[in-house]
Formats: sequence, C-alpha cells, structure tokens
Amino acid sequence: MASAVINIEDFTLITSIQDRIETLHGISVHTIDSLAGCSALCLIKGNCWSLFYNFVTQVCRLNKSPFLAVSETTGQAGFHHYSREYCKGPIPAIPGTTQTFSFVNGIPAVTFACITGAIYISGNKEMTCELGTLQWNTATVVCRDLAPYTALGYTEVCGTESVLKFVGNKVNFDAAKGNCAGGGGHLARPRNTVRWTCLKDYAYTKGVGVHVWMDITDRAQEGVLAFSDNTLVPLPYHWLPGEPLAATKHSADCVAIWPNHRQWDDLPCGNVAFFICEIEL
Repeated sequence: MASAVINIEDFTLITSIQDRIETLHGISVHTIDSLAGCSALCLIKGNCWSLFYNFVTQVCRLNKSPFLAVSETTGQAGFHHYSREYCKGPIPAIPGTTQTFSFVNGIPAVTFACITGAIYISGNKEMTCELGTLQWNTATVVCRDLAPYTALGYTEVCGTESVLKFVGNKVNFDAAKGNCAGGGGHLARPRNTVRWTCLKDYAYTKGVGVHVWMDITDRAQEGVLAFSDNTLVPLPYHWLPGEPLAATKHSADCVAIWPNHRQWDDLPCGNVAFFICEIEL
C-alpha cells in the first residue's frame, strides 16, 4: 500500500485492488480530467469515502466505503482505488462486549454487542466516525457479566434492571431479608410497574399456593409503605381485594405476593413464606 498525496487531502492508493471497481457502494460516476478533481468531488460529498480513477479514460467513480471486500467488486482494468482517511483512533475495550467494524450509510461505525453470558444494561451501542471532524463519538454501552450472579443461583428475568433468585424455604420476613443480604442482595423491590409485572409472573411460576415475601413494610410509619432502603414504594399499589385489612393494620406490617392472584397481601412479619432475592444491576 502506497500513499498518493492529493493537493486537497491525503488519499491512500490501494494497489492490491487497483483493477477492481466497487459494485455495491457506488455513489456516482463522472468524467474528470485529473485525479485532484476527482478527489475534490469526493470531498464535497458528505458520504464519499473512496474513489476509483482511470488515468486513461478519466472516469471518476465515487464510493460510500473506504475499503472493499472482493465479493463487492468486479474486475475492470485501469482503475486505481484511493481511500479517504477516516477515524483510526483507539476503539475502547469495553468490558463484556465484542466489537464489529462496518459502514452504516457510508459512515464508519463500530457496533458493540454483549458477549454470551452478559446482559445489556444501558448506553449507546454504536460509535460512528463524524465526517466533518473525523473523530469517533463516544460509545457508552454497559454490559454486565451474569456469571458471578448465576453462580449464586440468580437468574435474569426482568430485563436490564436486576437478577432474581427464588427461595422455596418458608421463613419469616426478617429471616428472608437476612438471607438475601448475606448473598449481596435484598428482598425483591417492585420499584415500578414493569418490575412488578416481572415479579408477579416470576412468583406465579415458582410459588403458587404459598405467599412470597417482598421488601415492603410499613414498620416505620403505619400506612406508609417503604422498602428497607427507606425509599417509598411508588404507586400504584396492587392489593388483593379488601387488603390491607383495617382490623389487622397494626399487626400486619409486611407485604407478600399472593402468587395465585398475582397481587399483594399484608401479613404479620412473623409469618413464614417463600421469598425472592434481588440484585439490582
């Protein structure tokens, strides 16, 4: 590969495929009396990354990508392929991801994907090269390796928010809370409607016929439902019809899922039930 300096911008001569023209990413074809003129035309087009120029016929072919796969070319003697400079800065090594380099609508792009066994949490999965600055924008993808959690018996069932572990041992609320904390988690918290939908379905598949503790009590203030991190439980509440019972409001301070109906039931904290531990990702 040799460099050919054009008076407007550096292009690189791709000698190994100089007799091939691009078939899948062509933009336009022109007759121009110089390589400099052909390169100038490429530079004023927002999606032009390379060109083919025939010094004999003065045919100028503009293309949307700076490199070629043989499957995307066809032999035609006399054309020389020049590739415009594009972003070559370091691509970050983001934990838990693989990277694929490609061109999206003629723009160089790096697409990040979570490795097998990891889950996408948040962020931008794609870095693109800005044609105006030739700088990569920032990829902010976050992938979390699930192996440490699955080793503890947790499974991913609620999208990107958390991993859950169902425990089919009947214990009181405080014992369940302590069991989850001992493994680095907490009793499950329905922080929003989406998470509650996941929890109720998960409880139904695991524990029909037995109450399942969640991390909800009104111990600190009667009638005020809170998680054990002291944040308030958001509305809407999902009580069984008739619950909570006024007659037992001072003795039933903990909340469990009644899986049969996928709704909440208030119980004395000393009652025994199954429970769901959660680790928020």
